[in-house]
Amino acid sequence: MTLIVLLLLVVGSGCRNARTVSEVVVYVSEDQVFSEPILKDFERETGITVRAVFDTEEAKSTGVMNRLVAERNNPQADVYWANEPIRAELLKQQGISAPYISPAANDIPALFKDPDGYWTGFSARARVLIANTRATQKKPTSVLAYTDPAYRGRAAMANPAAGRLGGP
Repeated sequence: MTLIVLLLLVVGSGCRNARTVSEVVVYVSEDQVFSEPILKDFERETGITVRAVFDTEEAKSTGVMNRLVAERNNPQADVYWANEPIRAELLKQQGISAPYISPAANDIPALFKDPDGYWTGFSARARVLIANTRATQKKPTSVLAYTDPAYRGRAAMANPAAGRLGGP
């Protein structure tokens, strides 16, 4: 567990000017309920204090990224823990993040790493299609089936902006 968090903490080290390693500031877009216990474990195991800034449910991964952009000339974060690679890539393209190739990530396949060392993926998020097998109507075979008018009003999905269920 510490290895993963250590990887995170070092990967983002270019976000802010160097200072002592007794404290790190982590901007986190991963849900607090999942990320906070990992950060607390890291604190206990290393003695390094973590000051976490979590995204709000409303901002859902754009809030802390936008904060990094706004702080571009006066960085406050040491680490950006993202929950998807697109925003990490945007920070790279805008010259806000810095590359770091962590020895702790040696066993992670290159497919899950930025070739220039700006980010390393270490988990995945599944997208799942669930169909009611007892339904008497035609059942979808893929998410594209929902473009068929026969499925109008028969689907629900998590709101991609906030993770809540929403209907058609």
